[in-house]
Amino acid sequence: MKPTAETLTISQTVDYLARIQKPVACVAEATPAGIAIQCTSLAGDHKDARIHDVFVKMLGGASGLGRFVMDHSRGDGAVKLVGVQESLLVSGFGFERWYHDYALPRTVGLGGRPPTMDERVAGVTFVVTVGRGEEVPVDTAAALDTL
Repeated sequence: MKPTAETLTISQTVDYLARIQKPVACVAEATPAGIAIQCTSLAGDHKDARIHDVFVKMLGGASGLGRFVMDHSRGDGAVKLVGVQESLLVSGFGFERWYHDYALPRTVGLGGRPPTMDERVAGVTFVVTVGRGEEVPVDTAAALDTL
């Protein structure tokens, strides 16, 4: 999405995000009018596309977090995403589609854990934690050689 003064409804935003070429990188910031989101397809950025590809391969690999999520959720079970101030329930399939389609900023880290007893009673099959950290430089050539 290119920055404009136009305010989109949730439906318009979802429609736009469904049509944009994936994967995409999005940046959001709070504004007086709401949230300003800028999304850019990685198709034109070879380096960022390679970094995202490495990330997807690591997450979906045999010991990756994406594999743990799918093993515990069996795809359609509830996965709880926990951020700093909020949480969201998605399916295992939804989590997998998310990390395939949307590139995380290099300042964001993911972790995972089994659900607590209360979460399990509520139907949660796995918990993914999302946190912020320092940006780490990525050598895509070296990373791809290890996969």
